[in-house]
Amino acid sequence: MYGREAELSSGKGSLGIDLGAPNQKGLTEILRGSIAEVTVEKVMSSLVPHNSGIKLLLASENPRDVSLISNTKNYETLVTHLETLASFIVMDLGDGLPDFVQKVLPMCNECILVVEGTPSSIEHTKYLIDELASLNINRKNISVVLNNRQRSDALMSLNQVQEKLGHLISTALTPAPELFLQAARIQAPVVFTEPSNLISLQFLKIADTIIERKKAR
Repeated sequence: MYGREAELSSGKGSLGIDLGAPNQKGLTEILRGSIAEVTVEKVMSSLVPHNSGIKLLLASENPRDVSLISNTKNYETLVTHLETLASFIVMDLGDGLPDFVQKVLPMCNECILVVEGTPSSIEHTKYLIDELASLNINRKNISVVLNNRQRSDALMSLNQVQEKLGHLISTALTPAPELFLQAARIQAPVVFTEPSNLISLQFLKIADTIIERKKAR
């Protein structure tokens, strides 16, 4: 079974634009309908195929659709159905901890947080890890990825971020703005644009680690 990726921050969609499938209404229709209408068939028909082999559930780019994140029961039913459709489901839950995220997170085996090497990002992530722990998310299942988006001497090193955060950093991503621009131009994931590039290998390392942990369960 191929993987699925679900972008669940209604009204804040960006993946469809990046991968050449804008103005998708799949998630919006699922959240607007009744719970009875959120069937596995409905979820399957809302998935958008990409030439990489992944099927995507894409969030709307319309800012007005942000209000739909209050439909928590629809989200829970949606995620329950997604679990049956592939061995691996990657869910983009956005930022913060709205009610639907608090309900969905305990259904996940892995939680990946992205932090940048700046004081404000580290502090926000530190609070988030504590809040996740209060939701009975095992700290051992929380992986933190250091995302160095820009080449700058002002950014903290992995060891500095790890010390201030008080949590292990599993992977650090190397700055590669040109590669991401290239991927956006051809509307493809970075790992398909240049598979042998260092940052592609770093993404693959994250995936391999998750696969190994799944095998060990």
